[in-house]
Amino acid sequence: MHELFAEAWACAADNPDLAPSVRQTSVERDWLAEIRAAPEDNELRWVYADWLMEQGDPRGELTALQCEMTQRRARGNPVNDLEAREAELISRHDAEWTSELRTIASAWCIDRGFVVSVTARIPSFVSGAAKLETIAPLLCELVVDAGVPQVPDRQLEALANCPQLARLTSIDFTDGHSPSSSRAFKRLLASPHLGILKRLRLGCHSRGQGIGSSGTRAIAQCERLSHLEALHLCGQNLGEQGALVLAEAPNLRALEVLRLPRNRIPDRGVAALLASKNLPRLRRLELSDDVDAELTQPLRIARNRISAKMTRRLRSRGWQD
Repeated sequence: MHELFAEAWACAADNPDLAPSVRQTSVERDWLAEIRAAPEDNELRWVYADWLMEQGDPRGELTALQCEMTQRRARGNPVNDLEAREAELISRHDAEWTSELRTIASAWCIDRGFVVSVTARIPSFVSGAAKLETIAPLLCELVVDAGVPQVPDRQLEALANCPQLARLTSIDFTDGHSPSSSRAFKRLLASPHLGILKRLRLGCHSRGQGIGSSGTRAIAQCERLSHLEALHLCGQNLGEQGALVLAEAPNLRALEVLRLPRNRIPDRGVAALLASKNLPRLRRLELSDDVDAELTQPLRIARNRISAKMTRRLRSRGWQD
């Protein structure tokens, strides 16, 4: 049993002046602190799940189920039986578990017992950010549902000024809900509250304008994106210049997946990305919209606008398509 949990439980149990609900809250608070410090620790979640079940809390079974599912998937084993029980638990308790969350988000994802992702409009996220710290303490992803074809500048500025932005490791502007201008997007990247992002996605711009090479340069020069592992810029009007900017980016050395569909990137831009010494970990480059399979060593490219001449050059260098 983890030392922090054991100490907190013993302390609470030995204090007769504390009401049972207060003792439970005290122990759970310490549990959350430990889980936050080690979010990938599956064993820690298992023990927490056991404690919840001892309290008669159905979240314990859900947490245990999802931990088991995570382990099975890592080993390549099926999880169909567990998925059925997971769906049953969520269906039975969803209203209770997410009543407060529904006032902020339109959708959410629960992983190993905790809400880790919410789909929300930016004003709702900003106004409910403090509440989310309590009802979704392990939240790490915001999927933006703008409610309008483009995210207005004022909303991006409100998000940039939100202290809880620091909690996010992933921001997803879904298709049709991209920033309305590169100016406000740059303001977001310059926010002092921006945390350690590992994933950034800008879906197709509704008017085909996008952030262009100017916004791409802001991404390339943003020191706070030095831990970024996946970058998806769809239909953002990058062109050759935007590809060259990414190829020369000094702060994207951790990038492993780069998706750039619908950006009209010519051969020269593709060649610069593939030859870039600033992208040493890049293992997946996508220039097409319809690729789902994982790409393997040394690097495969998914393409829709690469010429036959470029294809021959790539194959001669060992690239696979």
